[in-house]
Amino acid sequence: MSKSFYVVSKDNCPQCERFISEARAAGAEVEVDKIGSDIQMSELLNKVSQFGGSAPRSAPVVFAGTKDNTTGYIGEYVAAKQYLNS
Repeated sequence: MSKSFYVVSKDNCPQCERFISEARAAGAEVEVDKIGSDIQMSELLNKVSQFGGSAPRSAPVVFAGTKDNTTGYIGEYVAAKQYLNS
């Protein structure tokens, strides 16, 4: 079973692009929203807090599942990379 990710990224973010590319290369389904245009910071913080996470300090912000069926908060780049490789 392949993994699915909902990724909140920002413009000009090398870590965002790197994770998205690595996840897709690993066969994962990836949905991406950009902060400011697709999702507002307040919405992102609400989504993170639903899963008991603390406010992210960098991008990307990665969730397990899809945008419409988010199943968990993974975290930022390092945590997401570890999850991807687990």
